[in-house]
Amino acid sequence: MILIWLPLGLALPALAGWLAVRLLEWRTPVLGVSERWFYGALLGITLAMFAAFLANILFGAPFTSIGFAAIEGALVLALGIPYWFFIHGSSGPARDASWRADWRSLSQPRRWLLIILGCWILLRIALATTVLLTTPPYFDDTLNNWNVRGKVFYVTETLTLQLPSQRPTDPPAGTSSYPPTVSLTKASLAAFAGEWNEGLVNGIHIVWFLLALGILFFTLRRMAGLFWAGIGAYMLAVLPLYLIHGTNAYGDVFLSAHLLGAAALILHALCENDRRRAAVFLRLGAFATAMLVFTKNEALVMYLPVLLLITVMGLLLLRLKSTLTTHDAMMAVGWFAVLLLAVAIPWIGFKWMHGLTFGNAKGIAGIEIAWQPMVLTAVFVNTFFEGNWLLLYPLLIILLVLRWRQAFLSPLLAFTALFCIVYAGQLLIFLFTPLSTEALMQTGYARGLIQLAPVAVVIATTLLSTVLEPEKGKGIDRSDGDKLTAA
Repeated sequence: MILIWLPLGLALPALAGWLAVRLLEWRTPVLGVSERWFYGALLGITLAMFAAFLANILFGAPFTSIGFAAIEGALVLALGIPYWFFIHGSSGPARDASWRADWRSLSQPRRWLLIILGCWILLRIALATTVLLTTPPYFDDTLNNWNVRGKVFYVTETLTLQLPSQRPTDPPAGTSSYPPTVSLTKASLAAFAGEWNEGLVNGIHIVWFLLALGILFFTLRRMAGLFWAGIGAYMLAVLPLYLIHGTNAYGDVFLSAHLLGAAALILHALCENDRRRAAVFLRLGAFATAMLVFTKNEALVMYLPVLLLITVMGLLLLRLKSTLTTHDAMMAVGWFAVLLLAVAIPWIGFKWMHGLTFGNAKGIAGIEIAWQPMVLTAVFVNTFFEGNWLLLYPLLIILLVLRWRQAFLSPLLAFTALFCIVYAGQLLIFLFTPLSTEALMQTGYARGLIQLAPVAVVIATTLLSTVLEPEKGKGIDRSDGDKLTAA
C-alpha cells in the first residue's frame, strides 16, 4: 500500500508542470491533451524540486511532508490563479478524432504489429519494474549518490552536503555537486509516506522511463505518423542498457527524457510554418531547456551550449523563412535568457559558494590533455559488439549516409546536430583526458549514449520511415500540429 504515495506524491508537481506548460502556450495551444500531460509531469517534477531547493536555501523551508506540500501547493496556486483568470474557458481548437482516424488509416497487419509490440513492451517493463520495486539498490551511483543523498535529505530535513561516510570537517562529496532533483524527489516521496521505503523512492525511475517513452512517441507521431511512433517507442524500450537504467536507480534516463523534451520542442518550432505556433514551441523549448540545467552536471556543461547553438541557428532560419519576425525572434531570445538565468543563477551561485565542482562529480580544472591509448578500442567494442544497443547505432550510421539530405538539410538537423556534436565532444574528452577511464571501464561512455539514445532513436526512426515510405521524406518539415493539438 505504501506505493500509493508514488502517484499521490507526484500529483501536485505534475499539475504544476501542466499549468506552466499551458500558461506558456497561452491562447495558442500547440500540444495534444495527453502530450501536454507528459511534458507537464516531466517538467513539473523538476520545477517543484527546484522550488523546494530555493525555499530551503533562501527561507530554510524544511524537507518534511508539510514543507513539501506547502511548497508544491504554493507553486500550483501561483500558476493556477493566472491560468484560471486568463486561460481557463478560453476558446481553443475543438477536439477531434485524430487518434481514431490515425488508427483506422493503418493497414490490418500494421495494427496487429503495433499491438504485439505494445504487449511485449508492457511485459518487459512490468517484469523490470517488479525487480526495481522489490530489490534494494546495490549498483554504484544508485547507492552512494542518488539514494543516499535522498535519504540524507529526508533524515536531516534540509539540503545537507555532507554524506554519512564523511567527517563534519570534510569538504562536500563530489556527488553533492549534482543538482539535487533526483534525490529531492525521493526525499519528498518518503516524507509524504512517513518513512523511507526503497521500493517507493525507486519507483520514480520507472515514471521517468515511461515519460521518456511517451515524449518520444509524441515526437515521432508529429514527424512520421502513428505507426512509426509505435516502432520508435519499441526501439527505445527494448534497448538493453536503456531499459536496465530506466528500471534501476540511476539518473541518466531522467536526463535523457529532459534532453529529448527540450530538443523536441525546438524541433517542432523549426517544423512550423505558422508564426504563432512556432513562437509557442520556442517558449516551451525555453522552459524545458531551463529545467534541463537542474538535472545533472552534464546538462550544464555539455548539452546546454549545443542546444543554445541549435536554437540560435534555428531562429535565424525561421527569420529567413519569414516564419518569425525580428520581434518574434527577439522575444524568443528573451524567454530563453530569462528562464535559463532564473534557474542557472541560483544553482551556479550555490555551487560556487560551497565549492562544488562543475564536472561529472569531478573537477574539470587542471585536467591534462594527452592521447589516451585503448580508448578507441573500448568505444568500438562497447558501441557495436556488446549488445547494449542492439543494432541501433549501426542502423543510425547507415541511415545518416543513405538519407543525408533529410538528416542534414531539413529541420531534423536539430536532432542530428545535437547527437553528432555532443557525441564528438564526449569522444574527445575520453580520447584526450584522464576521464578515459570512464570509457575503458565502460561507465561514463555508456551513460553518455544512454542520455543520447532517445535522440538517436528519433533520428533513426524518422529516416527509416523515409526509406520505407519515400513520400514521407518530402514532408519531413511539414507540421501536422493542427491535427495533433487536440489529440
